[in-house]
Amino acid sequence: MTKHSSVIIEDIEFILDVKAIKNLYIRVKKDGKAYVSVPKRLPQTQIQMTLLSHLPWVKAQLAKLSSLSIKPELEYQSGEIHCLWGKSYPLLLETDHKKAEAFMRDDQMILQSNGDLTLEQKVKLLDNLYRMEIQKIMPTLILQWEETMQVQSSEWRLKKMKTRWGTCNTRAKRIWLNTELAKYPLECLEYVLVHELVHLLERSHNHRFKAFMTTFLPDWPVRRKLLNSLAMKMY
Repeated sequence: MTKHSSVIIEDIEFILDVKAIKNLYIRVKKDGKAYVSVPKRLPQTQIQMTLLSHLPWVKAQLAKLSSLSIKPELEYQSGEIHCLWGKSYPLLLETDHKKAEAFMRDDQMILQSNGDLTLEQKVKLLDNLYRMEIQKIMPTLILQWEETMQVQSSEWRLKKMKTRWGTCNTRAKRIWLNTELAKYPLECLEYVLVHELVHLLERSHNHRFKAFMTTFLPDWPVRRKLLNSLAMKMY
C-alpha cells in the first residue's frame, strides 16, 4: 500500500495516509470524506475490516456534518433574525429616511434607508453596525488585557475575514480582528483578542503558547469551542 491512497466503501471515500503510528485513526470532514491514519505494515485485510466496522459511525458523523452545513440564505428582510453579541434580534427595514444606516433600537436591529436597498447594500450597512459595536468596547478591552498580560500592541484594526477570527503581525505588533465577532457572545471576542496578544509572547501554536493561554484565560478551550460551534449553527 502506498503512503497515500483511497478506497470507496458504500459510496464513502476513505483517504488512507500511512504513518509511523501504533493505532488506526479515522477523521470525518465536511468534504464528505473520511481521512484515515494507518499504521505501517498493517495488513490490508485488517484495514478493510476496521473500516467496515466503523462504517455506521462514519455515516452518522457525515449526516451530522451535513445537517449543520445546511443554513438558510439570509435575505435581510423585515422580521428576519440577526445576532449581536450572541443575542437574537428581529431586523426592521425603514425606507423613509434620508440617511442609510443600521443601529439598535428597542430590541430590534434597524436598517434605515431612502428607498429600497440591494442585498449588497444591506450587508454593508450591517457590517458597519458590527464594526461600530466592536469599536465601542475594544479600547477598554485591549487596555485591560495588555495590562494583565504585560504586552503592548502597536495598534488594532477590524476587517471582515472569511477564514480567520483574528491575526497578529508579530513584527509590527499589529492585531486584526474579524468584525463578524460582534455576532457572538462577548467572551468569544475576548478569547480571540487574548489569543492574538499571546502571539506577541510566542509566535507558534506550541506548548508554550497554550501554557500562556491557560495562564491568562483558563477557560479558553471552552470559549473556542463555543465560538466555533455557534459559527456552524448561525452563519
